[in-house]
Amino acid sequence: MEKLLSVCLIARDEAPNVVACLDSVREAADECLVVDTGSTDDTPRLAAAAGARIFHRPWDDDFSAARNFALKKARGRFAFFIDADERLPAVDAPKLRKAAGLPGLEAGRVIIDNVDQGGQVMGRHRLIRLLRRGPGIRFQGRIHETPVGYIKPPVDLDVRLIHTGYDPEAAGRKYERNRRLLDLELADDPASARLHWLAAQ
Repeated sequence: MEKLLSVCLIARDEAPNVVACLDSVREAADECLVVDTGSTDDTPRLAAAAGARIFHRPWDDDFSAARNFALKKARGRFAFFIDADERLPAVDAPKLRKAAGLPGLEAGRVIIDNVDQGGQVMGRHRLIRLLRRGPGIRFQGRIHETPVGYIKPPVDLDVRLIHTGYDPEAAGRKYERNRRLLDLELADDPASARLHWLAAQ
């Protein structure tokens, strides 16, 4: 029987987060898969114990490459992407499954609430996280990866993710990593207006 929804997670050294993340999507997913990009902690073992299919892929400074690898390994009609420091509220699990059943849907944007360590919402934005798997639909870009290849406009979904991962030290490390990847992508495509806009932020 064909699966409806694969939840995909790209992770490295996420032992403190991975189980809670997978637990939060359990009611929505027909399967969960974790693409581990070189953990030195217990991330793969913990994810497997939580019921996820585990795949190993070396990190090559390209988020799109890792997400596209997950798309190929997924077995559902739709793939939903979540990060290890994000949680799907229980009330949103049935909403996510309902969205994956919408006729003609190719790409869906969810609400992402960034919260601090005290649970206070610091910011809100929307990103495409739900994709119908099919020819040509993929991610593009080393950093701030963007889904491409869908034809119909993305649909804004009544689905929310809670991003819990903000702390000043981690934010600093993430900024340095993202800056390095952006420089690599600019070297690949120096004429890109989008990349120059991102570099100026």
